[in-house]
Amino acid sequence: MRNSFTFCMAGPQGSGIDTSMRIFSQIVGSLGNEIFSFREYHSNIKGRHSYLIAVIDENKVNHLRFSIDILACLEEDSLATHLFHDDISYDGVLIYNKASKNILIKNIRTMESCLRERIIEKYEKVEDLFEIARKKRVQFVEIDFLKITSHIAKNLNIPLREAMISFNIIALAASLKYLNFDFDSLVNILKQRFGKNEKVFRMNYLAAEETYKYIDENYKNLERRFYLKKVEKKEKRILIDGNAAVAIGKIIGGISFQSYYPITPATDESVFIEANQNLDCVIEKDELIKRIEKGELSNNILNYARLENGYYKIKRGIVVHQSEDEISAIGSAIGAALTGARAATSTSSPGFSLMTEFLGWAGKNEIPVVITHYQRAGPSTGMPTKTEQGDLLFSCFASHGTFPRIVLASGDIEEAFFDAIKIFNLAEKYQMPAIHLLDKIIANSMQTLPYFDLSKVKIERGKILNEEDLKKIEKFKRFVITNDGISPRAFFGTKGAIHPLTGDENDEKGFITEDSYTRSTIMNKRMKKIETLLKEVNEEDKLKIHFNKNAKIAIISFGSTKGVIIDCIKKMNLEEKVKFIQIRLLQPYPVKDVEKALENVEMLIDVEMNYNGQLNLLNRMNCLKTADVVIYKINGRPIFLEELSYYLKKAIEKDFSVFEKDELLGFYKAELKNGV
Repeated sequence: MRNSFTFCMAGPQGSGIDTSMRIFSQIVGSLGNEIFSFREYHSNIKGRHSYLIAVIDENKVNHLRFSIDILACLEEDSLATHLFHDDISYDGVLIYNKASKNILIKNIRTMESCLRERIIEKYEKVEDLFEIARKKRVQFVEIDFLKITSHIAKNLNIPLREAMISFNIIALAASLKYLNFDFDSLVNILKQRFGKNEKVFRMNYLAAEETYKYIDENYKNLERRFYLKKVEKKEKRILIDGNAAVAIGKIIGGISFQSYYPITPATDESVFIEANQNLDCVIEKDELIKRIEKGELSNNILNYARLENGYYKIKRGIVVHQSEDEISAIGSAIGAALTGARAATSTSSPGFSLMTEFLGWAGKNEIPVVITHYQRAGPSTGMPTKTEQGDLLFSCFASHGTFPRIVLASGDIEEAFFDAIKIFNLAEKYQMPAIHLLDKIIANSMQTLPYFDLSKVKIERGKILNEEDLKKIEKFKRFVITNDGISPRAFFGTKGAIHPLTGDENDEKGFITEDSYTRSTIMNKRMKKIETLLKEVNEEDKLKIHFNKNAKIAIISFGSTKGVIIDCIKKMNLEEKVKFIQIRLLQPYPVKDVEKALENVEMLIDVEMNYNGQLNLLNRMNCLKTADVVIYKINGRPIFLEELSYYLKKAIEKDFSVFEKDELLGFYKAELKNGV
């Protein structure tokens, strides 16, 4: 038996598999195991095939695998889809609904028509696909979902259709029973989750109870190939997804205003902030007075702060604004930032497209607005619930003209938390729009992690003038020329800080001008901030080098590919031979730091999730260095450990027979295609 395995639950969109997997993840985490899971859902509201996949291990997991050890399917669409794609591992386990077996493939109306046509060419009904699993010695655990739900319907005196809502709990209970998880412990977790609604709890309790009984009665000598082991962990740990990590980071980082227009996969972050927008905050007396004196907080805060034992207790609120569209979302966030609020808007790829005009306006007027950008597959609406890294170049150059902006990419959930705080610091310190670049993988992954170390949190608000500062100035010039390019700012409403803001070019006071000398002077002042930023930003916020810094082979990448690259190098025992250069700051590009990291590199391998290798192009543009090999994926699914290992091995061995040669740019490229 193995306690390290990949688990997947699959079923119709809207069938509750997300809830079941959260319960499963909670159980795994409570036993001290590590889990990395990812939610793959269809863009329709209800009915189409969706699934969640999780890798469980004693040690930290940062990757996904397409080879599934335990697959639990609620219905025929999911069963046929995963069997046809040959997703189950050798000696794996298939848990499925008995009623799915005899369904004709042509009658599965929820299935993508193009996939259904491919399957019908070889197979007539779902059971015919079982031959694929038998060849891999898969263990079959057949559950009569209809019998169990009929018992629930009779016991609770409800229609059978209503009882069938519990299909997800049946699949969950069957999986946990197979893993030999204690029934009473499962009941306790169901109470935590559903205890406030007696009817819902009772239905789920009966579903779990009857499933456990069914397996006991029908599989008396069940051979268990996998199990859940209790692992002792000394450190406190959390189970968290990327959307929540970013939201909590923003709250801790002092966000006052969040705007959004609902869009996948960004919406959950704003919903989380909205659910926690009224907070009780505690701040040391001296610290509060210090921040008031610096102009970071209004003196009015003392009117409703309560002093106890040297600490002020303050009711803090966050405004969360659901706007009518993305243009309004960024516009309102800019307005909030001008008043001194730490302001952000959260969106995804098509929404970011709509924000570009206001992005340029914020850049020209040096406004520290934050855009949290979750990339997804494009172009246009593309695949709304699938992942991609196709917006890198767009984020770096969106909107017309030239102006400084920050693009910071997080590589995992923990980085996303700290970067959600850091991006505010960067935006305000250097007074420019800042884009926190993420993607669907980070948004919809869930992982067990140690508690975030809040001692690392630092708030930096940059050059701010309060009323007393302004009294010492003859005339406030919002865009005054400075050596570092950063002009002191004052919040709207501060006495003595009146200044115009327009879309036209301006002079130091903010008034419109088309004078050529003034234009050059103000433009150079704005762009000077890039030089200042690159001098001052920590090296690890520009890039991170993982493993042997002197290795002759380097992988270069950004964002959510970090985890699978790190775990792949470890799995292949290449820690001394291969280094991983994770680019974090993508705009302004840290040219000198990247050039230093690439010194003495004899083979450069670029790994991305977009068609044209946008990081490779960005690196070529800035450092005149083109990757020797580009490994990319564009089917909307994450890069899996097995496929990256295969192509990385081929690249290192210089076996380019599986790669396509790009004669124009001079590199080999391979497209990864696994996933359903």
